[in-house]
Amino acid sequence: MKTKRILYLTALSMLILSSANVFAQTRGGHAGNQQDRRQKIETYKIGFLTQKLNLTTQEAQNFWPVYNDFQAKKQAIRENMAGKNKEYKMTQEATEKQATDLIASDLNEMQASLDLTRDYYGKLKAILPPQKIVLLFNAERQFKRELLQRLANRNNREKQAGDN
Repeated sequence: MKTKRILYLTALSMLILSSANVFAQTRGGHAGNQQDRRQKIETYKIGFLTQKLNLTTQEAQNFWPVYNDFQAKKQAIRENMAGKNKEYKMTQEATEKQATDLIASDLNEMQASLDLTRDYYGKLKAILPPQKIVLLFNAERQFKRELLQRLANRNNREKQAGDN
């Protein structure tokens, strides 16, 4: 069992170290296409959450399939919502009915996201203690803040380089 834990921690360390390079690159031709960037962000997120949650081997084996399914369903809701918003943003002069429909649609999507979160909270309770679920929610918010900060810093660097 101790050997498995050492192997797990070694693999985790390698994942975290390799994902740290994700944000060290600048966008100017190095990052590749959008799919590559999304994959690098996901890799970094996995390392980030794993480190913050300090999952045991058993917890990790049970947690990641459930969490990945949750993330895929959340992404589908976001994409659906973005598609609807894009439709109405194309025309600045939406009718009152279109605006009302968009608001109702947005509220329905937010409710669907909340319902999904509540459903997965129930599934996560069977895998993780409540303290780690709180850590998960906090770590997700922290990851988003950190990612946005890194993107803002990168954009500022690119803008400054472009001004020179």
